[in-house]
Amino acid sequence: MTRKTGSGLQVQRLTLTARGRPDFTLFPMIHVADKGFFDRVMNEADAHDCVLKEGVGWRPVARTTRRAYKAISRGSPDLAVQPSGPEGSRKKWYNSDLDPETFRQSWKKIPLVRRIFFHVALRVIGLILRFGKARVLLSEALASSTIRDGDAMEAIFGKEFRQVVLDDRDAALLRGCEIAIERRPDDRVAIVWGAAHLPPLVTALMEKHGYRISNREWITAVAAG
Repeated sequence: MTRKTGSGLQVQRLTLTARGRPDFTLFPMIHVADKGFFDRVMNEADAHDCVLKEGVGWRPVARTTRRAYKAISRGSPDLAVQPSGPEGSRKKWYNSDLDPETFRQSWKKIPLVRRIFFHVALRVIGLILRFGKARVLLSEALASSTIRDGDAMEAIFGKEFRQVVLDDRDAALLRGCEIAIERRPDDRVAIVWGAAHLPPLVTALMEKHGYRISNREWITAVAAG
């Protein structure tokens, strides 16, 4: 769902439709990108009947990731950190992620040394991108990987880390979509989630609920520097 072109790093927005079910518009998110990209996504998502967003909300992990994202954003003009939603009312923005306590319980199952490594590694990466060529490095890193390389994540941080960060949260997102299918059959639903989580969601919606991709559009997230 990402690619690097002459214009920069792009993400592919998808629309999924199925008869008698809500339309889903998927916005693959890069957590540090151009401010204009976030403005566009927030406005377009907010035009839907409801929005499913991510965010585990457990402070120790959220604080580390936020600090790393802020460090990266300082590495280039116009880069910004993904907002949690548009300015003003967010009544139709629903968190479809793991609740903080569920995430905390699963996080504690990760061996201590790997948890410490996560916090250290993320801060180091943030500093490298801040003081390096942030735009170039960010685009290269995200475009040269599949974004969802679970095997590599497991090799670095362990299977428990992959379970809570990827697999459990993927399942939470799918549950949120299935609730929308049951309760909002006539609505247009936006999904504003990290790009890593959307490929398995697309597969599940197509295989389990009869969805098809009805529209694709590439959007520049990080313009070439």
